[in-house]
Amino acid sequence: QQREVRLQCVKALQGLYCCRDTAAHMELFTSRFKTRMVSMVLDKEPDVAVEVVKLLTLMLENMAEALTEEDCQSVYPVVYVSSRALASAAGLFLYRRLLDPQRGAGGEASGDGDNRTFFRLLLAFFIESELHEHAAYLVDSLWDCAGPRLRDWETVSALLLEESPTEGLTDRQEKALVEILAASVVQAAEGQPPVGRSPVKKV
Repeated sequence: QQREVRLQCVKALQGLYCCRDTAAHMELFTSRFKTRMVSMVLDKEPDVAVEVVKLLTLMLENMAEALTEEDCQSVYPVVYVSSRALASAAGLFLYRRLLDPQRGAGGEASGDGDNRTFFRLLLAFFIESELHEHAAYLVDSLWDCAGPRLRDWETVSALLLEESPTEGLTDRQEKALVEILAASVVQAAEGQPPVGRSPVKKV
C-alpha cells in the first residue's frame, strides 16, 4: 500500500500497455484488475493518480474495448481538480476519448471543419458536466494537448456568428463557448494556470 510501491507497479503496467502487441496479452489481467486501476484515479497521492490516468490513456489507445463508458466517466471529472499535472493527464484522456475530431477517422488532417467538430464536442461535454463556472479549469486541462485548437479564434468567431437554424448554436451553447473563449484568451496571454490550480512542480 506504500506510495512508492503503487507508483512503480503502475509504471511497470504502462510498459505493458504501451503497444498493442503486449496489451493484447493482458486481457485476463485487465478483466481482473481494471476496476482497481480505475479507482486509483482518486489515489491520495497525486503523482500516483497522474500515472494511473496515463496508464488508462494507454489502455484507451491500445486496448480501447477494455474501458467501458462508465470507466471513462470516472476519469472525465478529474479535468476539474486543483492539481495541474493530474488535470492535464485527464485532459489528454478526455481529448483522446471524446474530443479528438480525428478519432476513428484514421486521418491526420486538421482544418476548420475539424476544429468546428472539436468545439461542438467540447461544448457538449462542458454543458453536460454542469460545472460552468470552471471553464478556466477545463481549458487549462486541455491546453497541453489541444492548445492550437483552443487558440483557433477564427473558428470560434464563425461558430458564434453562425445564424443557420441547423448549424447555429443554442443560447446555452453560445454562452458556454464565450466562457471557453474568454478562458482561452486569458490562458494564451498569461500562460499560467487559473487561480486555485497548483502549477506542475519542477523536479
